[in-house]
Amino acid sequence: VESGTWSLSNNRDLVYSLTFPEKLERNGIELGPCTIICEGLLYTKKDLADLDQEFYKVRSITDEANSELKEMKRRKEAPRKWNSEKNVWEQRYKNESPISKVGKRFKQFLAENDEKRQSKKRPFSSELSLESGQFPGIDDNVFIG
Repeated sequence: VESGTWSLSNNRDLVYSLTFPEKLERNGIELGPCTIICEGLLYTKKDLADLDQEFYKVRSITDEANSELKEMKRRKEAPRKWNSEKNVWEQRYKNESPISKVGKRFKQFLAENDEKRQSKKRPFSSELSLESGQFPGIDDNVFIG
C-alpha cells in the first residue's frame, strides 16, 4: 500500500486516498491495482458534546410540548364532579379553546421536526471510530466517522 493524498476542509470533512500498486488477493478476494478514495467526518469530543447539548435542548422543548398535550387530554378526560347545589354532574375543567388546542399541537409538530433535524446532525456511536486520536492541525483528539 502506498500513501495517497488527504485533505481536510471545515475542520470536519476528511478525504484521503490509498494506492494499491499491485494486485492483492486474500481469502478469495482480489483488489488492485487501484486507488481507493475514502471520505469521512472528524468530530472532536467538544464537537460531540456540543451536538449532544443542542439536541437535548431541542428535546426538552419537545418534552414540554408533549406534557402540555398530555395535560390537556388529562383535563378533558377527568371524571365529572357532583354539584350538590344543582343536583348535576359537571365537568371539572373548562374546555380548552380550539385555538389553544391547535397552538399546542402546532408547537408539538414544530418541536418534533426540530428534534429530528438536530438528531440527524449527530453521528451514531456505531458510525464513529472506537477510539479518538490526534490529527494534524487539530488540537483535540478526534473521532473519524
